[in-house]
Amino acid sequence: NDALPRGFRAGAESRMQTADTLSMANTLQAAPAMQAKEMQAANNGAAPAYSLLQDSRHLATLMQANRSLRLGFLSAGGWDTHANQGNHSGTLANNLASLANALAQLRRTFSEPDDVVLVASEFGRTCAENGSRGTDHGHGNTMWLIGSRVQGGRWHGGWSGLASGNLHENRDLPVFNDYRAVIAQVLRATHGMTGSELDRLFPGFAWDRSLDGLLRA
Repeated sequence: NDALPRGFRAGAESRMQTADTLSMANTLQAAPAMQAKEMQAANNGAAPAYSLLQDSRHLATLMQANRSLRLGFLSAGGWDTHANQGNHSGTLANNLASLANALAQLRRTFSEPDDVVLVASEFGRTCAENGSRGTDHGHGNTMWLIGSRVQGGRWHGGWSGLASGNLHENRDLPVFNDYRAVIAQVLRATHGMTGSELDRLFPGFAWDRSLDGLLRA
């Protein structure tokens, strides 16, 4: 290239810079569409969060009409907020409001002594915002339990704060407890499942004594 005339080198560099700029622009334009597609795929067929309240009413009607039904499940999508997540308002706040309304409905409906509502997610989110004003896939997560048997008003399990040195890979909540250990506590307390039954349900699972007391005897 050093043997090329100076003007030709400058022209070639200019064309290369233009091509790089166009490529970057195309990538940036495609990013929101790619993110939207990924976010939709993460729902795995689940209905949007705004339908949770109506779904919770349907579930209550179904289970109250047939008392032999002892376990019910609801799912909601829309939590894969890689872009424009919002803060006190926006996509995440709207989803959380829908979830809160549904949980309040479930608590009113399922209020017998052994009724427990358990909330879990497939994965957490990063603690810090990304460049698209959203949060990416995280590591550790939280689970919520609601019901008369729950030792409520407190957190159970490990917690080390949000200082970067205490985070997994300096960005995510660490995992302190196996999610199966939480479910096992609920199933033993409300369904009387034995250790061998829990072992068959959760192969490789080990009872977590640090969660003893999560539910009242």
